[in-house]
Amino acid sequence: MDSDQQPRGLDSSLIRRRIEQIYAEQSVLDEEGDAHRVLPMSVTPERGQFIASLCRVEQPGAILEIGMAWGLSTLHILAALAEFGDVKQQPAYVVIDPYQLSQFGNAALRLVREVGAEPIVEFFPEGSETVLPRLVLEGRLFDLAFIDGDHRFDAAFIDFFFVHRLLRPGGLVIFDDVRLDGVSLTSRFAETNLGYIPVAQFSQAQSHGSKKIQRELLRRPAIGAWRKPLLQIERDRLHFEPFFDEFIRWRDLRRDSQPDLRRLVRNRESHLGLIALRRGDRVAARRAFIRALRAKPFYMAGYLRLVRTYLPAWLISRLSGRTSRGR
Repeated sequence: MDSDQQPRGLDSSLIRRRIEQIYAEQSVLDEEGDAHRVLPMSVTPERGQFIASLCRVEQPGAILEIGMAWGLSTLHILAALAEFGDVKQQPAYVVIDPYQLSQFGNAALRLVREVGAEPIVEFFPEGSETVLPRLVLEGRLFDLAFIDGDHRFDAAFIDFFFVHRLLRPGGLVIFDDVRLDGVSLTSRFAETNLGYIPVAQFSQAQSHGSKKIQRELLRRPAIGAWRKPLLQIERDRLHFEPFFDEFIRWRDLRRDSQPDLRRLVRNRESHLGLIALRRGDRVAARRAFIRALRAKPFYMAGYLRLVRTYLPAWLISRLSGRTSRGR
C-alpha cells in the first residue's frame, strides 16, 4: 500500500511493532518516564485483534472510544486505521478518559504521540457523562464506538444511551467485558429494545468461580459487537421489552479465587499511591497504601511504601526508584 494512501502521520508497521513490544515487555511508560504493568487493566492481544479486525472491515470515518487506560485498545484501532487502502482523509477519532492523568500518568497519550497519531486523536480528559451530551448537541456522528469505561450498570447504560444517539444508522458499537452484569444488561437492552443486531463476539476461558458461574460466563462473550439498525424501530412511550436473564453472583466466587481479586485491588491501590507520592501528596498516598494492605495484609512491599509516606520529601525523591528509560 502506498504511503500516500494512509492517513497522514500513521505507519501501520510502526504501530504493530509497538503493540508487540508492549505485550512482550508487559509494561508502558507514563509521561514522566516511569514504567507500569499493563495487565490486567488492558485489552488482551486477542481482544485487541478482535477490535482491529472489526475496524478493518468497517473502515469507519469517525470513531469514538470511551476508556483509554494504558492505550493498547487505542493502538489496535490506530493500526487498523493505518491499513485502510482507500482512505482519502484522516478519520475523526474521539477518545474520552477522565482518569488518563490521575491513574495512568498519561501513558496512553504518550503512546499516541510516539506513533505519530496526535493530530488524529481528539482527547477529552472529562467524564463521558458530561462529554457525550456535548457531542450530541454539537451534532457529531460516528461510524464505530468502543465502550470500555465504567462497567457498573448505571454508567455503562448512560454511555450507551448517548452512543446510540451518536452512532449513524448501520454503525457499530463494541462492548468490552460483556461478561460483567452491568455491561451484559446494557448490550441486552440494545438488542431487545432498540433492535441492535449481534455482529461478532469473542470468548475466553474462565477458571474462577463455581461450575454454575463458569457455565453462565461461557454463555457471554468477553467482548462483542452490535450493529445499529438502519431504520429506527417504532416505540411508543410505554414500550419496554424485558432484557435480563439470570445475574452472575460475583460474590459467590470460590474461596480459592479470592486472592486473585484481592491482588487486583492491591495492584490498583499501590499504583494510585505511587502516583500520589510522586505528586508530593503523602496523605493520599498513605490512604492508598493502607487500602492496598487491607486487600493483601502480607504484602511486605506495601509496608515499605507506607513507611515512605512519613519520610521527608527529599528522601522520598531518592527512594522513588524512577526509571530513566524514555527520558
